[in-house]
Amino acid sequence: MSTSKVAALVVGQVIRCSRRGSRPVYKVRAPKMSLDTNLLMYFPRKKDYWCVNSTPEDCTVGDIVVVRERGHIDDKLLDVKYRVDSIMFKNGAVIDPVTGRPCRGTEFLDTESRVIEQSKRKVEEFTKLEKVES
Repeated sequence: MSTSKVAALVVGQVIRCSRRGSRPVYKVRAPKMSLDTNLLMYFPRKKDYWCVNSTPEDCTVGDIVVVRERGHIDDKLLDVKYRVDSIMFKNGAVIDPVTGRPCRGTEFLDTESRVIEQSKRKVEEFTKLEKVES
């Protein structure tokens, strides 16, 4: 006899953002390993959770978040049973887990090179605006 347990803490990726009333609601996809009894192997399955945000930061599509069950439900969102507990990784802000330094691909980003790159982008955008206006 098998019993199914609901996970109390899940890590997943935000795949959709929508609003219900005045509150933002996020759809989070989390991988779940399920056992195939014939092959005795685990295979990844996808499970989607609808969550409300309990962090002061806003989530965007692509963020890696921690999902937790809501303790008490006292508002109009009765069908949403989960909440975003914290944001582990923001989309686009990749940090190397070993060194703790920001990186892009296989290269580490230094603060000096990042400032130079941002200033180059601003100059390029400004020159494009000048060409459009003239």
